[in-house]
Amino acid sequence: RVRQVRVRRGDTAAGIAIRYLGSREKLKDLMDANPQIADINQIYPGEVIYLPAATETANRQAQP
Repeated sequence: RVRQVRVRRGDTAAGIAIRYLGSREKLKDLMDANPQIADINQIYPGEVIYLPAATETANRQAQP
């Protein structure tokens, strides 16, 4: 099941990573799950952001 969030006014990609993934360090995982975002600094209210699967982020941490 794909989890998604709708960008709210004032949201940033880093803020979404912190709020939903627990850390700003997960920003890379968030961006990988959203290839439609061309510029990490430009997300807009109403835009849908897909959250990476929990296992996807856990697997990434386990890799050297």
